[in-house]
Parts: sequence; C-alpha cells; structure tokens
Amino acid sequence: MKQGRHYLLIFAMLLCSTTGHCDEIITFADDLVRLICVTQWDTNTDGDLSKDEAAVVTSLGTVFKETAIVSFDELQYFTGLSSIATNAFQMCTSLESIVIPANVTQIGDGAFKDCTSLATVLFLRISRLSGMMRLLRAR
Repeated sequence: MKQGRHYLLIFAMLLCSTTGHCDEIITFADDLVRLICVTQWDTNTDGDLSKDEAAVVTSLGTVFKETAIVSFDELQYFTGLSSIATNAFQMCTSLESIVIPANVTQIGDGAFKDCTSLATVLFLRISRLSGMMRLLRAR
C-alpha cells in the first residue's frame, strides 16, 4: 500500500470513529477496475468508492468495454444494477472472473463477447436472468 493511501485509510477510520460516518470503502483487487470505478462513481470525491456509492449505480454502460481489466468481483456491491448492458465487457480479453450482483435479472447480448480469458462468473443467488444462452453463445 502506498504511504499516501495508508494515511487516507487511517483518516477514514478516524473520521468513522469520531463522526459515525462509516461508509465501507471497497477494496479492489484490480487497480484498473478501481480507477474506472472511482473516476465514474466517486460522488464524494474522496478518491475511493464506498459500498454506498456503488449501491446507487444503476448502469455500468460500456465504461469497461475493451479495457485490460482482470477481475471484477467487487461488482457484487453494485446492488442498484438490474441489468448489464449489451457489450458492457466486450473485448475485455484479460477478464478472468466477475461476480454478478443478486439484483441483476438481465444481461445484454454480447455483454461478455470476446472475453476469451473469462473462467469464473459467480451469481450471488439463484438467478432469474433472461437471455442466459445468448450470454454463453457470445463468449
């Protein structure tokens, strides 16, 4: 952990203990995913993404399309998502694993098209997805 980031974490813990403002910060395994998420959805501009900030995201759009992301297991915290857009992760050829939030009921055509390294797609609860065969064929 970089020294500046270490101080930020200590500050966040101190702020939480003194003010009761305790948004849990998401720890991303993939630095590129973190960068994209913070750039897109860090509404309080603290340089991190909290579970509360992730929970209000209703669309990923295609911000991850054709990126070199490797894992996005933290997608599970994006509980405001009900769908994953068409081509959302298209050509993410390094993507190996992803966790789909429980509220997702639809995955668009080609959402994972050409994700040639994708080995693990975990669904957090019994899926009510439509279009699952299109998802599998698109890979």
